[in-house]
Amino acid sequence: MEKFLKTNLSLRIVSAIAMMTIFLGSLLEFNNLFIFLILTISLLCFMELRRILNLSLLVSIFNLILCVLFIYLFLFYHSFLSVFISVFILFILSITIFFKKYPNIFDNFLPSLYLPAFSYSCIYLSQTNPKFLIMIFLGIWAVDIGGYIFGRLFGIHFIFPITSPKKTWEGLIGSFILAMLSLYLYNLYIFNFEFVDLFSLVILVVLSAVLGDYFESFIKRKYFIKDSGAIIPGHGGILDRMDSAIVTLPIIILLFDYI
Repeated sequence: MEKFLKTNLSLRIVSAIAMMTIFLGSLLEFNNLFIFLILTISLLCFMELRRILNLSLLVSIFNLILCVLFIYLFLFYHSFLSVFISVFILFILSITIFFKKYPNIFDNFLPSLYLPAFSYSCIYLSQTNPKFLIMIFLGIWAVDIGGYIFGRLFGIHFIFPITSPKKTWEGLIGSFILAMLSLYLYNLYIFNFEFVDLFSLVILVVLSAVLGDYFESFIKRKYFIKDSGAIIPGHGGILDRMDSAIVTLPIIILLFDYI
């Protein structure tokens, strides 16, 4: 309990509430503002990632062009989106976990491979089913909060002791418990998914969020960076807060049958 109280918890809570308010308010009341917000978040993530990777201006411009091209292809060719998510999100990120590395050539193209599917998924769901988008983000936030609290209070068994030393199995259990409780209550009042579908969604959200968090930790450790930025008090950079969502949203779009 003592080490939990010593954290900058109050600052993190205030920042988190402010971010959630802006996010939910724009999504529910001002749809065009939400699209602008997602594009702004994506651009800030792009800039932070460019700084971490130390990409040249020319390579950065090339990545930005690819981002726009990929989003255009997602809009008109859904099969391309499926292939894109399957190859990069599910394959490249997964082998990174198992082998602790990926071909260095990917660093030059990482922004254009990492961000477009997230941007498209957010905008797509905001137009087609905003309540479901809220459900996914609620799950992601629950994973983050549950993992943080349980990890601080009980965490002693590390999942990735070298690459992501703060992640513990106890924290993962806390993530699952809080995500299950949060989405169960949300589903009870907003949706009516069968329990099997709800449980599958929780598992997808938890595993995807952990994968996204791990991958960003891997990139930062590879380049000896502690935080992607300092724009959010108590949280670090935009990329530090969006890492789970960047991976989770595309996987949900690809694998969850409800979409």
